[in-house]
This record gives sequence, structure tokens and C-alpha cells, in this order.
Amino acid sequence: MASQSENNSSIQTLVNDLLTQAENDQQRRCLVLAGEADWASNTTKALLETLPEKRIRWVSKRTPDNFTRIETDKRQTILGEETDVIVFDAFSGFNPDLFGAVCGTICAGGLLILLCPPLSEWAAYHDPEYERITVFPIPADAVSGRFLARTAKVILNHKRTIVQEQGKSIPAIEGSADKKPAENQLLPTQDQLKAVEAIIKVASGRRRRPLVITSDRGRGKSAALGIAAAQLMQQGVGQIIVTAPRQDAAGILFKHAAALLNGADGTHGVLKTGSAVLQFLPPDELIRHEHPAGLLLVDEAAAIPAPLLEPLLTRYSRIVFASTIHGYEGTGRGFAVRFNKTLNELTPHWKALEMKTPIRWTENDPLEDLVFKLLLLDAEPARGAEIQHATKENTHFEQIDRQQLLKDESSLGEIFGLLINAHYQTRPSDLRYLLDGPNLSVFVLRRNTHIIATMLIAHEGGFDEKMAQEIVRGKRRPHGHLIPETLASHVGLKQAPQLKGARIVRIAVHPALQRKGLGSCLLDQLQDHPVIKHLDYLAACFGATTDLLRFWKNNEYLPVRVGIQRNASSGEHSAVVFKPLSQSGAELFSIARSRFFRQLPHQLSDPLQDLEPDLAAFLLIQEQKIKPALNEMDWEDIRAFIYNERIYEACPAPLWAFTCAALMDKDLSTLLSGIQRNVLISKVIQKKHWQQIAKSSGLSGRREVREILQEGLHILLKQLFDK
Repeated sequence: MASQSENNSSIQTLVNDLLTQAENDQQRRCLVLAGEADWASNTTKALLETLPEKRIRWVSKRTPDNFTRIETDKRQTILGEETDVIVFDAFSGFNPDLFGAVCGTICAGGLLILLCPPLSEWAAYHDPEYERITVFPIPADAVSGRFLARTAKVILNHKRTIVQEQGKSIPAIEGSADKKPAENQLLPTQDQLKAVEAIIKVASGRRRRPLVITSDRGRGKSAALGIAAAQLMQQGVGQIIVTAPRQDAAGILFKHAAALLNGADGTHGVLKTGSAVLQFLPPDELIRHEHPAGLLLVDEAAAIPAPLLEPLLTRYSRIVFASTIHGYEGTGRGFAVRFNKTLNELTPHWKALEMKTPIRWTENDPLEDLVFKLLLLDAEPARGAEIQHATKENTHFEQIDRQQLLKDESSLGEIFGLLINAHYQTRPSDLRYLLDGPNLSVFVLRRNTHIIATMLIAHEGGFDEKMAQEIVRGKRRPHGHLIPETLASHVGLKQAPQLKGARIVRIAVHPALQRKGLGSCLLDQLQDHPVIKHLDYLAACFGATTDLLRFWKNNEYLPVRVGIQRNASSGEHSAVVFKPLSQSGAELFSIARSRFFRQLPHQLSDPLQDLEPDLAAFLLIQEQKIKPALNEMDWEDIRAFIYNERIYEACPAPLWAFTCAALMDKDLSTLLSGIQRNVLISKVIQKKHWQQIAKSSGLSGRREVREILQEGLHILLKQLFDK
């Protein structure tokens, strides 16, 4: 048997050959060291100590001395970095988002070293990530190993990944490892040149023709933005603004712009040359305040909430969006599905450009191929002519056995492809939750063998009275119970945590089959399924839009709470909708709805003052009629304001009480035009300033706002007293 030193020497030769081959091909390679944790770590440490010239990063909770560690909770800050070797220690936990992100930093000629248990035993390993995946009170060791089982299978089947198992012979590598002179890989690709040309055309051509650049990571789109910005500054474009989810996400853009602007003056986030300025500003700052610019560059647009992008599209007549298609923080395809509709409506002459050629490595890169397969980054919904004819009548509803998904890669890919297209924030970690989430049930609609719609539900609640009281008081926040915790801590419903419910986490319908009732079909079929037989309610929580709320209302799910702050990921206020299934659920629902309508009008004039009037109007409508508590003098105040006998500021109380009651009445509210209803909500309920309402409504000023206000009140008052 070979000694440890001889074995290490053989592995060292293997690593050197892999690095040489990677450099020759201008690609990246992956080496898996599978065995005991100490063996894998010590072997890797010995290997890398002989490579002092390489930029090496460890992703591990036990990084050896003299090596740089990547903090596992700061993956967002590493996307702009470049490395030669990444050591990913799966013994410290396999976080799919982090794994994808760090692999994206490895440059051509680089190497990923993955440390893990023996592949045949990996599924049984107690992954530290289980603490993050599990839900109270399920212990972490009860989480399934399905994701790790699939990971091991993908690695074993990936012929271009080298697996060295502890105590086994050294594997051979395909291809030549002879040293070749490196070619110049720094010249821009043709894709980059086309992108730079298209960006410059946006700045110099006809207005209101946005450009949307999409690519996989590593194609040089951020570099193209920086190169184009520098050229435009040299051509005299004085003010260029850059925005992105975070300032450090624009680091590559500024790096390439600075490289072309020799001697340019500036600090991180601001670059100056002569009178030209390239400046980073956050998306919310661009919305709150006027910042004129000759061009706006939006990098990593898929990670910026759509409600923040839409105002930018309206405000800036020359704008470029760049988005990663298969990202680690969210998917550009889901972004495209949602945002392309907005582009078509507001700027129908927008242009699209896709960059395909890698710049950090050459095509057919083995590591990129492995990452895509492991994380299903390129998962797509079902294709084929047969799905086009799917209807509620010719599809089959079923609950998926997630263990069977390990043997059915096609169905797994179709389900995850639907999720990616349905929501632009879908991440690789969602794949792990799909396979391992301990409180999750997965349902699908099939058309023959293909999955054309899917629904994920999470089981929540069922706590004893003592735990329920602690949740209400904010002393306990049991992980994985969103609805019970929200209703208890934010709405004050003490009984909510004791009831058993299911939260509908996601509904996704094939993009070619949407608006055909398939989402409602999933909800209808769920009603009769044994999995919810003993539940008290069904609920959902999502970023509130009028269209989504209407969908849920049509399926008898009504709102019981709206979040008072916009969600950081969606840019929208979250809404909780609720449908009772039992008597206890019905009692809870009745109290929740009553409290919702009691609070909502007051919230609209305070924390929800920025809520879109259309959305506010939809939320205000309730099932029962409300009689305003007004006396004879109050009615006279309303009449006097309508006929210009009294100013608005002299009688806000009766106007507020009457408007709230009228807009909560579904029959009365439909009598108003959209602008009449929106002005009533904006001024009387949300208490916005006259000029603010005029600007947002496209009106000339206070006088026109007041006239529309009076028209709307007159219609409501006349209808009320003519009955």
C-alpha cells in the first residue's frame, strides 16, 4: 500500500496536470476529494501550499492558517471577485447559492476543489445546512438527504469531473496536460463589441428605445457596460448614472471604465474625467429624487424589484438593462417574463441583445457544465406540441413523491423550470428546499408525461397554548411557520398558532398555458385532497398586486393583512390571503377580516400612504355594507364641499368617514371612474398633498384635483340618497 506522502505526491501531480490542462484550454476544472473530513482538508492544504502564486479562497468553517476564507453569509459580496482556486468544504454545509456564486469567480485556468464525504455515503451525512432547512419542531437530523443524493449522482455521471476517493487509485484525466503558451484572452469578444455598440446607440440614437442585455454569468456584460460608459464620456456625454442591487455589484463596470479613462479622477462609485461623470446611485434614490442623466445603466436588473424598475423606465428616456439569465441570486428568465410585458406597454420599440460567448473562460467549460447540472440553472418548462392543448379537462392532478424525483430528472427539471419562469427570485437553494423541505408537499398537473403546472404547500401551525402565547408576545419565532406567526404577532390573533394550516408557497403555470384556469384548477383539486383533510385553513403570502389579489379572490382567498413596509426582494407590500376550511378556521377568518378593515383606512394615511391607489381600492372592498357614523352637520359639510361652499381643510373628518364607507361598498365603488376613485383615495384616505396627486395623476394642479374630488363625491352621494 502506498504511503500517505506517496499518495499526496500522486494527487499533487494530478492537480498540476488539471491546472495545466485548464490553462491550455482556457477553461476551469473540478476535482472532488471524497473521504473523511480531516483527510480531505489536510490533503488539500498540502497541495495548495505548493501553489503560492495562485489566488486561493477557502469556503469552510475550518479554513487552515495562511489561507483566505470566504465568509459563508456574505456571498453577495464575492460575485465581482476573480480567483484561481476555490476550495469548497461541503463538510461545513452545502449551500447551493454560495456554491454557484463562488464557482462563478474562478477564472480560466482555475480549479474548484470540492471536499465531501464518500459519494456513496454523502446522502446520509448530517449536513450543517439542515439547521437552515428544517422547520420547528422537526429536528435537523430528520431532514432528507435527497438533494445530496442527487448531487453525488450528478458528480459521478459527469465525465469531465475528476473524483479522487480516499484510499483509491489516482484517476486518469482525459486530454493533454502538456504546457502550451497561453493565448491573449483579454481582447473583447464579438458579443462584447456588439453590446458596446448597442449601448452607445441608446445614448446617441432615438429616445425611448431601451436596450435589454442578457447573458449567463461570465460573458462580460458588466465589462461591456463599463467600456461603453468610458467611450461615451470621452465623446462628451456628461452624466452617466449606474444603478444595481448594491454598489459593489457594479464594481466590474467601474473597473473597466477606469481602465480606459487613464488618469480619471474618482473614488469607488464615482468616476470623473473632465466634465464627464460616471456615478453609482441606488434604485430607490433615483425614484425619490430627480437625477438627470444622458444615460442610465442598470446592472443585474433581475435582482432589482420590478416596482423599482418601472419608474426608472418612465423617468429616463435613455436606459440600458443588463441581466444574468441563470444567476445565483435570482433568475433573469423569471425577470424577463414579468418585465418584458412592462417594456412592451411603456416602450414598445425596446431592443434585446443576448451575449453567449464566455470571456472569463472558453466555451464548453467543464465546471460551468457541472454547476448548471447540479443546480438546474438551465431547467426549462416542458416543450412540445402536446402541451399546447392542455386544459383543465385533459390534465391529471397528482401529489409528487419527492423520492421518485431522484429517479425522474425530467420531471424535476420541468417542475423547477416552471418555478424559475414564475418568479424572478427563484434561486438554487429553492431546488434544495423542493427536494428536502420537511414540511413541503408538491402537487402537479400533468398532460400525458409532461408537467404543465405545479403547486408547493408548506404545513404550518398546530402549537399548544403556551407556545401560542409566546409567539403573540414576540418571545418565540418558530422557524418555518410564516402564517401563524404573522397573524399572531402582527394582527394579534392569539388562536392562530394553535390552528393547523397550509401555506401555498408557490403556484407556477406553464407560460404558454397561463390564463386558462390551470392555477385555479390546482387550488380546486387541492380542496379534495387528503393532505388537507384535517386542516383549519389554507393561506398564501406574496407581493401584493391587483392582478394577484383578484386571482386569489376569485378562488375565495381574501386578504387579512398587508405588510406596512415594501419587501426588499419584491419591492411590493406583502399580502396574506386566507381561506377557512373548518369552523375554527372560519372564526379566526371572521376576526381577522374585521380587524383588517378596522386598521386599513388608518394605515393608508400613514405607513401605506405610498400604496398604489388601484391596489388600495381593491383591498378596501368588503362583503358587507358599512354605514358611516355621520350626523346631520357632517352630511351638510360633505354637501357644502361638493358645491364649493366650504374648503376641504374645514371638513376632512366627515369626508374621510364617508369616503371609507363608500369605497368599501363594492356596488358604490364601481360607479366611479378610475381617476375619480384614485383621487378620492389619494387625497381623502391617504392624505397626500394636492400637488403630489396632480403630478401622479397627470392633472394641472390643485384646482383640477379638487374638481375631480367633488365629482366623485357627488356621484357617491347622489347614488346613496337616490336609493
